[in-house]
Amino acid sequence: MREFPSTLHNTPIISNDNPDLSDMDQIACMPLDVTRPFKFDDGVIEEFLTYEDRIIEGEIQQTILWKRSEIVLHTRGKTPDDFTNTTKLTQNFYDRYKIFPLEEFNINPILSERLQEQVQHLMDYIQEELAIFPAHLTLLLSTGPVPPHTDVPHDQVSKFHNKGLEPSQIKIILNLEDYDDSLFFMKYGTWGKSLIPEIKYFEKEKHMPAETNCFAWSENFHRHGAVFEDNKTYRAIISIQGPLDKEKHKLIIENSFKKYKSNVVAFEMGNNETFVWNR
Repeated sequence: MREFPSTLHNTPIISNDNPDLSDMDQIACMPLDVTRPFKFDDGVIEEFLTYEDRIIEGEIQQTILWKRSEIVLHTRGKTPDDFTNTTKLTQNFYDRYKIFPLEEFNINPILSERLQEQVQHLMDYIQEELAIFPAHLTLLLSTGPVPPHTDVPHDQVSKFHNKGLEPSQIKIILNLEDYDDSLFFMKYGTWGKSLIPEIKYFEKEKHMPAETNCFAWSENFHRHGAVFEDNKTYRAIISIQGPLDKEKHKLIIENSFKKYKSNVVAFEMGNNETFVWNR
């Protein structure tokens, strides 16, 4: 049986059809136009996860809002402590849009030589295909339901780092063959104890073209979350946090919209009174 996140205060309305798309801010998720999907070598994801206890300290479980395995692949730091210290890693996430010297960023030194080569392969792919610097690069495997959220700390919500560039959160879904339609997106302005949430499931057949596994998700508006089913749900996602090459990102988004308009997840926003982006 599928388990919804406990933080969903009310039973959601599940919708399917998209509105007429007149604004990119309506888009919760869009496939990205790349020349090829990204793939690690066989067995690499499982090998990464054997490092979990040495990469994410046990104390971080007190700050995590949902069950997951998370491996830091590349961030600002040099020593093993820089890649295991919860305080430092949290600060790196907060500083993801700041510009620091490139030599301050490194692949996790705890990883084996083979895995470091795989991370470099990933970073080469990001540089070639996408428009983002991987200031904080992680591999996530969900092990329970995920509460609806955006990947923006509460005190940064009003800063709109990527204003006019939505959807601007870049993700790579690795195991499409195992994906069980468990991710969902929530309409902006329908989150809260007194509101009925409106969600749309992220469906393999409808939203995942075979020629890409890269996606842009809403950063400031539509939340994402997931249900979970024991012995079935298996989602391996690469999360790329960092500053965008704005002009390149705009071009990728424009080309992706033309190619994948029928594959996006989107919500009507024009008459939403809580839509407060000051244009």
